[in-house]
Amino acid sequence: MTNPGERPEDGQLPPDLARFHRAHAVLWSRVAHLELGVREAAAEVVRQAYIELGTIWGRTPGPVDPIAWRMLRRHIARRLQREGRASAFVHTAVFDPAVFDALRLPTKVFDTLEHRMALFSAVHQLPRDHYEVFLLTRVLGQSNQDTARLLGRREKTVRELRHDAVAILMQGLSEDDPDSAAVTRRSLHLSRDQLAELDGPIGLFRAIARLPDRQFEAMALRYILEYDDEKAAHLLGMSAATIRSNVRHARQSIARTLGIPDAESPD
Repeated sequence: MTNPGERPEDGQLPPDLARFHRAHAVLWSRVAHLELGVREAAAEVVRQAYIELGTIWGRTPGPVDPIAWRMLRRHIARRLQREGRASAFVHTAVFDPAVFDALRLPTKVFDTLEHRMALFSAVHQLPRDHYEVFLLTRVLGQSNQDTARLLGRREKTVRELRHDAVAILMQGLSEDDPDSAAVTRRSLHLSRDQLAELDGPIGLFRAIARLPDRQFEAMALRYILEYDDEKAAHLLGMSAATIRSNVRHARQSIARTLGIPDAESPD
């Protein structure tokens, strides 16, 4: 067993702990780096968390994943407290293109540094359970199933927390922005992944979620939220004719994707 103070390299770990380390090392390092903002500090925190995990390995009363996750989070918090500073999450996320890319949000919708700062500040201010689920699923790309195992929760609970987190973010991002069209677009795109998860037998919702930005926005307002052309146009700051054009092109694209004929009626 690894003793406190030893470097937790694979050759010094029990084989099953070494496998656990290899399976989780990248994810843990990314979490620690997002919070600490310094890769060297992140590596040290991860090392310390594995040393602690090694002291109880093989003696845990239940699944090890949530115990290990709490250890990592505790070591991150201790490091920040010892250094007398707050989490670096917002700054790290804003200036790491890979983090924004992972959210699959269009750059022209979050087109300024201020918009991205507001987004990641809102993410970090989520309630703890919502934040961890959003961080793991949307920022770090973990599946709902893997996130449930890591946090020791049911998959249904993870889905609910993820959906609620998006609703909280949508509300927070709309409070101080007078540009209703920009707010509408940010809200629609934040919920885009959730739409794909509502998929039915023919893949319609997934096809809508994968449309180009303007077509997706028009289809989401017209056929999911059931606004008429005029209301959708008002919310997006464009003409009703532009809405109809985007819907027409979207329907044609969906028909090609699903291999079905496109009906003449837009309804």
